[in-house]
Amino acid sequence: MRHDVRYRTLARMMLGRIALGEGILHSAHCLAAIDDGGPREGGWMFRAMALQVNVRDMRSTLSGIGGQVTTPNQRTPGLDVTYFVTDRWALEVQGGVFARDYRIEKSRIGDFAVGTVESGSVSMTVQYHFRPYARLSPYLGYGFNYAWEHKIRPAPNIPNFHVKPIVSRILNMGLDYQATKHWFVSASVRYITSPTYTFRGHGFNASVDLDTLIIGVGVGYGM
Repeated sequence: MRHDVRYRTLARMMLGRIALGEGILHSAHCLAAIDDGGPREGGWMFRAMALQVNVRDMRSTLSGIGGQVTTPNQRTPGLDVTYFVTDRWALEVQGGVFARDYRIEKSRIGDFAVGTVESGSVSMTVQYHFRPYARLSPYLGYGFNYAWEHKIRPAPNIPNFHVKPIVSRILNMGLDYQATKHWFVSASVRYITSPTYTFRGHGFNASVDLDTLIIGVGVGYGM
């Protein structure tokens, strides 16, 4: 009888340890499934971001009337796609239509609205991911943006005008935090340095230099 009790007790202990071991293995497997880093070579990352677009170091020259061209900071949604050439090196592509409102201030004839310029743009950056196998993965990138006139909406009493295409340089820094196996929380900072671009119309010419700081927060899906 005592032997039977001991055997039953021992069996319960062994079954308990087996169940505990299976639970530990299952938990470890789940953690490994989550904590395996972002996309690897041949993988993709799709991000949807809320962007704060801030103008930095804006300079302008206007013919005839003097003054300065201004444009406000603004918020806009953004999408980007990243392809991983290797585990660490990736190519990020963004594109779309972006609208800016322009004004002239402190001119000889006062302050007034110029109009809205809708620009089509496409950018590509080459990124280096420092910790591709970690849940928190920082990266640094450098690339170029090409922007061209898409649509011009002059303000009332402003003649039609045109904007020449420009190529800008981009410095890109960001972080991806892996929340689940495929979903990420993302943050990024882009500093865009643009060359001089010109507005040309009937009796109206302006040259503008500006840099742009873009701060983004959003979610990403890796595969």
